[in-house]
Amino acid sequence: MYLFWVVSLLFILIKQMFEFDKFLKGITLVQELQDDDLPQTNSTYYGEELFSFPTREARVRYYMGDWYNKTLNSREIDCVAIKKVDTLISDVNVLMSTGWVRRQIKPGLWLPHAYLKYAMEVVRGSGEDIERDFNRFIMVIGDKHCRNNRLPSASKTRYSRFALDKDTGTPFFRPIIWPLNLGRHYEPVDEYKALVQSGSVTKWEDKKPILIWRGGATGVGYHEKHLLQNHTHCGLRIHAVRKYFRADQDVVDVAYQHPMKVTRGGCVDTNYHFRDTHTTMEEQLKFKYILSIEGNDVASGLKWQMALNSFVFMPRPMVASFFMEDLLVPFLHYVLVNNDLSNLVEMVEMVEWAWEVST
Repeated sequence: MYLFWVVSLLFILIKQMFEFDKFLKGITLVQELQDDDLPQTNSTYYGEELFSFPTREARVRYYMGDWYNKTLNSREIDCVAIKKVDTLISDVNVLMSTGWVRRQIKPGLWLPHAYLKYAMEVVRGSGEDIERDFNRFIMVIGDKHCRNNRLPSASKTRYSRFALDKDTGTPFFRPIIWPLNLGRHYEPVDEYKALVQSGSVTKWEDKKPILIWRGGATGVGYHEKHLLQNHTHCGLRIHAVRKYFRADQDVVDVAYQHPMKVTRGGCVDTNYHFRDTHTTMEEQLKFKYILSIEGNDVASGLKWQMALNSFVFMPRPMVASFFMEDLLVPFLHYVLVNNDLSNLVEMVEMVEWAWEVST
């Protein structure tokens, strides 16, 4: 039975490639609409020889992680780690039947729509009959994922190929990734596309030569990034605001999106957390440079930021999702900064200088 699950998950992901291609076509449309407004360069550094988009087979291998072509017999499966529950529960490996999942998806409930709805679309894409209760799979709901190499569990994210265990210095086991919670992660791409079509995106030459970041104080408390080497206490978002809020304002503009107070993990600072600096997407597009910082898992805004006519700055991603964040190439897809953001101002000034002398 467990061998069947692994093979089924592989087949499901192959089918899902076709759906992801639709998203890619949407990104291409955005790029076509704004090609005339993108920063131009004659450098061959941006040539296709440095990067080619992964084939479907390569993406299947990527999404399956360390479960690609891996099988276990019934004695090797860690059945004790599997939960069988009658109510929704987050951050654990849950054995779900398609019939039970179908009954949980009800109007107005965020969690079922964020995860179960998209899980059913994946299963439906495999050609399986979702009306039958005995079609089962293992999945983690929420921002955590399975690190058990004896459990074929699917999740929204996993540690990236750059993430190392702070105790052993070795990479983590790579579980299966499914396209979950797509509304939160990909609908802003449609919002940006609408701004492009309406002519509301600031032209490159009219943008402010400043780097901006807006977001929530996530990445502290129940998350598991404390398992990583060189983890920043209280999370990188809180660290960024403490270091750069109202500092070097002619270079960087870093603040929380909404007023907040974080008390988890002993990370409290009311001077920062009660400041309201709400900034819309359209307002952020007035800046040449935009910073991406991971929260509980990935930086959800990275999807729409990658479509911008602005430069994205970020450290190497420690978490990856269906977007394949850890396949992005530094200084091709984004400007690489130190993991602790210590050289952020220096890198902004360097890029601004390099752009000026090259034009």
